[in-house]
Amino acid sequence: MPEEVLKKENYFSQKLFILPEYYGLNLKDIPEDKSKHFTAIFRENINKYLFKGEDAVTVACLFEDFYPKKINLFIGFLQDAGFFTKQDALNYFKKYVDLVLNGYLDLYLLYGIALEGHQQNTLAIFEKGQIKRFIARDLDGTRVFANSLKCKNDKLCNHLTEPFRDKIHVRNLLLHTVYQMHLGELVLLLARYYNCEDIFFWEIVRKETVCRFDKLKYRMDPETWENEFDAILKADWPVKALMRMRLEKQHTQGGMFSHTANPLNFK
Repeated sequence: MPEEVLKKENYFSQKLFILPEYYGLNLKDIPEDKSKHFTAIFRENINKYLFKGEDAVTVACLFEDFYPKKINLFIGFLQDAGFFTKQDALNYFKKYVDLVLNGYLDLYLLYGIALEGHQQNTLAIFEKGQIKRFIARDLDGTRVFANSLKCKNDKLCNHLTEPFRDKIHVRNLLLHTVYQMHLGELVLLLARYYNCEDIFFWEIVRKETVCRFDKLKYRMDPETWENEFDAILKADWPVKALMRMRLEKQHTQGGMFSHTANPLNFK
């Protein structure tokens, strides 16, 4: 089997793959408030990681109208895969959530790494409407909790330039980008389309989250496992205060957050 095909087979088996970034350009000796507008990053060609018949779609595009049907692109993919009823949608969404959490949540729980997995930075790979896997891009917003990574790879941790010492900031990124801005928006889209309560789809997210915790329990420190379980599944969730940040011109490394009721904490 050709080497290029073998590489693709390896990528195909991964539920989440991070798109390589090879080169970057920036202006030196210029104040940051100006130089940040004159930067560029060069990433690998996405086509190298696709099989024939696969489509890579930025998740943000899934919310746009799909012509000529005039439905959201996500619903279009769902129907192309042969799913039409609400129960079909629940089954389809279950696989989607499983793939998302297998990548993003596992990476956070095991290594303390939170990727910025919102709609803009996530590419969903489809084949004939079926969701296959995800590719993450843009590593600039990645946050790493130093203590978690140090336990897994002490040498790698030593190469970090700005590791986080407070795990709350890292968890906030996961909950904001992956759970709220990615999965949460799909929950709302599906609930509107099928004219039902969003709790039906949040139940899927909860069950898949509990499943990941159960499967990783033997690989985690018991106290850490318990703390993360409570923070993600029981405690109120952080909500990024974007407008407040703009008005107060607060662009701290950890961001500014308010809180909202946890949709996974069913009473």
